Order: sequence, then C-alpha cells, then structure tokens
Amino acid sequence: PTVAPLQLLTASMSNPYSGTTFQPSMCIDGVTDNQDGLNICLSALDQQDPWLAVTLPPRSLVSEVVVYGRWDCCNDLLTGFEVWLGDEVGQPSVAGGWRLCGRHTQELADGASVTAVSCGVRRGTVAALVLPGSDRTIMIAEVAVRGYPDYRPSLPPSPLLPSPSPPSQSPPLPSAPPPTPLPPPPSP
Repeated sequence: PTVAPLQLLTASMSNPYSGTTFQPSMCIDGVTDNQDGLNICLSALDQQDPWLAVTLPPRSLVSEVVVYGRWDCCNDLLTGFEVWLGDEVGQPSVAGGWRLCGRHTQELADGASVTAVSCGVRRGTVAALVLPGSDRTIMIAEVAVRGYPDYRPSLPPSPLLPSPSPPSQSPPLPSAPPPTPLPPPPSP
C-alpha cells in the first residue's frame, strides 16, 4: 500500500485556550504555513501534560505523525513532545491501551519547524500529541498523520469453547436381587 496523508476526522484537546479562537480543528485544516500567526491551535497556558488528539478513519495503519510548528515563533514550547496511538480520545496512557510511537527530544527551530515521528506501522483510530510535564502549552500550526487503511479482513473474535455438558444420565439399571447369604462353614 502507498503511505499517504490519512483523513483526519476530528480534533480535540485536553484544555483549549478558549471556546472560540485557536480551536483544535485549526490543526487539521490543511494550512501549514500560518504566516500571519493566527491559524494555530492553542491549549490553555501552563498546563500539566496537555494533549491534542485527532481521530482517524477506522482500521488505519499509521506510519508517522508530522507536527508543523508555527511559522513565526514559539516552537521551543514543543521540546520533548510525544506521539501516541490509541482507540479512544482522552489522556494517552499505557494503562488506557495507548501505544507510544516516540518522543522528540531535540531542540526545534524557533520558527517553521516540521517534525515527523515514526510509528512504524501501527493500527489506531486516534493519534495524540502530548507535552509531558508541568507548565506546558501546545501551540502548533498543523498535524498530519501518514499511513494507509488496513484492508485485511478483521479476524472474528475467538469463539469461546462451549461449556462441557453434564454427563448424560443413563436410565437406572434394573435392580438385581439381593445377594443370597452364604451357608455357614461346616463344623470340624
């Protein structure tokens, strides 16, 4: 299959900056060169472990997640970001069934950074960017997810083995007559 951008269905964030501006949906609108600095998504400022999640078509196989920083500034805020894959929107965690694709720990250029994080080829329906730690703020221009649909048929769930049935009851056998007592032994 050809690796290509996957359709991103929705975007949500742990704690958006406001109810009307810099919404998570602005990170999946296809605009990567926000030269005016206004077409960004932004979390509330100074958060603990903020995340941005994008939903993918069902049965997507993800090869990489690409994060486009702001064109004009502020990409130092992204240092140490993580990319996770899962199946439910929410705080990514191993306990929640999420899988960590990778961490980007290198310094980013102050403006116009484009960073790809490989996921190998993993199945998921939600990709998330997380900034671990306290006093963190997500401020990016765009997220793109590259991969392809999984056309392999789904395996049916393993059938449960039927419970063993109780042993069959045979009709009772006819009663045998009581044993005849043995005669006493002869006297010497």
